[in-house]
Amino acid sequence: EAPVKKYSKLGNLFNFHSWAPLDINASTYDIHPGVSIMSQNLLSSSFLTAGYSYNLNEQAGKVYGTYSYEGWYPIVDLGFDYGLRREYVNSLGRNVRWNETNLNAGLRLPLIFNRGAYYQGMQVSAYANQLFRKLLDEDSVRFRKADLFYMSYGFNIYRQVRSNYRDIFPRWGQSLGGYFRHTPTESHGYS
Repeated sequence: EAPVKKYSKLGNLFNFHSWAPLDINASTYDIHPGVSIMSQNLLSSSFLTAGYSYNLNEQAGKVYGTYSYEGWYPIVDLGFDYGLRREYVNSLGRNVRWNETNLNAGLRLPLIFNRGAYYQGMQVSAYANQLFRKLLDEDSVRFRKADLFYMSYGFNIYRQVRSNYRDIFPRWGQSLGGYFRHTPTESHGYS
């Protein structure tokens, strides 16, 4: 018989269970060159994904991390990424390169209204985002604003027919979502 002891939520916040020699986004099923590591605690209230992703189009990589804590209501999300970005500017006839850092923190509020033969619900979210950019070749171009603070909001309403646990996708379902971003501290939007 195993001894009974108090479970520490803080001490067991992370439980690293998977890694891959690729950058894998389990939410969107995107796979890119890189490396990733994932953690989910035993209570399924703490989720961490971190790694390195290489963008083949830009020929540049970034390090990233996302963390969600679902032990409170609403859900708390944190995220960051840092890496090289590049874009071909046709009027200059050359690549423009910059380092970019993105930080975000926000809340998600999932509301579930299951009835009869349907899973249905709604989720609203609000995030604060901070973007920092530093050009590597400043002789030809400049950002109108290199650092940018913006807010993003979203909602998603869904309804789907209940299915068996072994079924990955529902037989019938509907989903409607909307997103809005703005720069509350700026008089003009910048990119």
